[in-house]
Amino acid sequence: MLSNNVAIDGGNENGTFRLSLSDTQTKGIVDNSSLKKNNAALNVNYNLNEKVTVSSSINYVQNSGRGRYGTGYDSRNPNQSFRQWYGVSTDMLAQKDAYESTGKNLTWNPYGFQAGEANRANPHYFDNYYWTANENYSTDSRNRLIGNFVVNYQLTDWFNIMGRVSNDTYNEIREERIAVGSTDPASYSKYQRSFTERNYDLIGSIKKDLSSDLNLNADVGLNIRRESWNQTTAETNGGLVVPNVYSFSNSVSSMEAPSEVEAQRSVDGYFGRASLGYKRFLFLDVSGRYDISSTLPDGENAYFYPAVALSMVYSEILGISGMDFGKVRVNFAQVGSDAPVQSINPVFTLNTPISGIALASATNTRLNANLKPEVTTGLELGFENKFANNRLGFDLTLYNSITANQILAAKVSSSSGSYYKYINAGDIQNQGVELSLYADIVKTEDFMWTTKVNWAKNVNEVVALDGDLTTYQLASVQGGITVEAEVGQPYGVIKGTNFVLDDAGERIVHDHPSGGVRYAKSSEPEVIGNMLPDWNAGWSNTFRYKNVSASALIDMQKGGQFFSLDTWYGYGTGIYDITAGTNDKGNPVRDAVEDGGGINIGGVVAATDADGAFILDDDGNKTSDGTVNEVYGYMGSYSNALGWATAPGALHVHDATYIKLRQVSIAYTIPQSKLEKIPFTAVTVAIIGKNLAILHKNAPYTDPESGLSAGNIQGYQSGAYPTVREIG
Repeated sequence: MLSNNVAIDGGNENGTFRLSLSDTQTKGIVDNSSLKKNNAALNVNYNLNEKVTVSSSINYVQNSGRGRYGTGYDSRNPNQSFRQWYGVSTDMLAQKDAYESTGKNLTWNPYGFQAGEANRANPHYFDNYYWTANENYSTDSRNRLIGNFVVNYQLTDWFNIMGRVSNDTYNEIREERIAVGSTDPASYSKYQRSFTERNYDLIGSIKKDLSSDLNLNADVGLNIRRESWNQTTAETNGGLVVPNVYSFSNSVSSMEAPSEVEAQRSVDGYFGRASLGYKRFLFLDVSGRYDISSTLPDGENAYFYPAVALSMVYSEILGISGMDFGKVRVNFAQVGSDAPVQSINPVFTLNTPISGIALASATNTRLNANLKPEVTTGLELGFENKFANNRLGFDLTLYNSITANQILAAKVSSSSGSYYKYINAGDIQNQGVELSLYADIVKTEDFMWTTKVNWAKNVNEVVALDGDLTTYQLASVQGGITVEAEVGQPYGVIKGTNFVLDDAGERIVHDHPSGGVRYAKSSEPEVIGNMLPDWNAGWSNTFRYKNVSASALIDMQKGGQFFSLDTWYGYGTGIYDITAGTNDKGNPVRDAVEDGGGINIGGVVAATDADGAFILDDDGNKTSDGTVNEVYGYMGSYSNALGWATAPGALHVHDATYIKLRQVSIAYTIPQSKLEKIPFTAVTVAIIGKNLAILHKNAPYTDPESGLSAGNIQGYQSGAYPTVREIG
């Protein structure tokens, strides 16, 4: 990554300005991938007179990307093949030479002699990596303008009125290409989107000492927010007539009608806040906001959410020896949220006409004219203390929050004509603790060492769902895995086939058709993991010796799980070392079990009756009398004891625990005495490294943070990329 930045600032007694320009160029870890970002920012502040001040800021950002690599189970994701299906003996330099010398898609896995002579060299399932990177690439660009204009009018020494208009607008284009000769049909697609958000604010502010002991800070105002966006997606149909010509007019067949979406959102908000301070030790903050949203039905589209905070600086009145500062705080707050756009009134999709006859279809998600606003209510208790001349301190927070009427798209029977329906799904509770500690271990004129520790734990539970629902599916992904919200469980549990255990908790195994044994699988999907961690922590240390400073940050996570499609497939295809080599007997793992091959998977033997049929429990799962298994697990083909064909999904749920060296920096600040003859007030030279090392992890073959999804849907990996180490 190469980054350049230049800034100019200046001003006089009436105003100031600052202009900055920056350019960042990043080369990706996949061939032919890059990202360029240009940014120009201008900030201006000017006093028109003693009472009126105007200010404005404008920020223009231009992004241009090329070769953004695919993610998940996608032919344009090289790690989907490298980590799941690739031939481990493939000579990548030979693959590179084959592409560069011929310009053709000559892959490690062609059809060969099973196909006709004309198709024998064609790729089977997987393209040449270098063909994918250089021919099946995407491009994208975005132009974004963010700005505001503010007028402040100081009516009196204690009352101020502020008017502000702000704007955030961008236009983007994304283009994707699949070249003629690829495993996937040749195609060209274009996605265009424009978005604008405007906010109009008018706020009156009071800052006044009501007496020598009591002061008041208060605001009252309104906010008008308007959002609009328009997007169009189109794609060729049936391939491309002329290779390397990426245009809709080059489509083999007539194109389907473009997908077009236009939507708006309007929110009008009225708010107020008052803060009272008494003798610098007792503080009361009260606030409230009333919003009216266009995305909720009439009668439910207005919602009020208040907040109250009380804090006391008890060190001001108690005079505790050795304590420099002590504060306790109690907060109560509600936050309201509206629905996604176009989620209450029926809308239809216009499809490609047939013989001039218009066609329309309902959306996949059924709308709901009875939605209510989503509300999160939280209670927080906190303590903050500093000791030893502010060299030691801690900040402790305990919290409890519950989100009611959460708006989600729930899966429904497809016989209804839709796959999902917007509902107020239910209540989700979060309880937790956050702790921050710091200490200036050494503090002299020339040397300083400061250490800080942050630790946080959150306990999450789905308390209730809509109506009679006991579970709600957030996602269904490859591998027979679902991510769900289930009553009584943390939000986002991972469900799939599980190991079957006997009464002693031992895994039950049974015969494999090819010899040896395999694990028994549960008859129905069960909870096999939880995407949420037990706790997170960070530890930073900062050192300074005269003009040299250095710092290091370590990140930690305990617990949380994820399902790996990489090992689910890769254990079956033999990519990973666990599936090859020799076993503890010194024999090749892939040999027949009767010849000494296989691996020791332990467990207990499934019980059978006199006729050899398995004895099942009431849930249809195999049982065992506890007889210890001494037969090795079969590893001779893709249907081995560990891969996707026979193993339970729980085998591929891995612990997301990690300890990482997240960042290290060292900097030197040139002394002021050496800058007298150059036009700079300060010069610092630094080198910074990010994502430098994984110090500890429990998950095999991957970075636990390299998940496929984010937000509500996590705990799933497929074609995971390595974390990029940055030094600059």
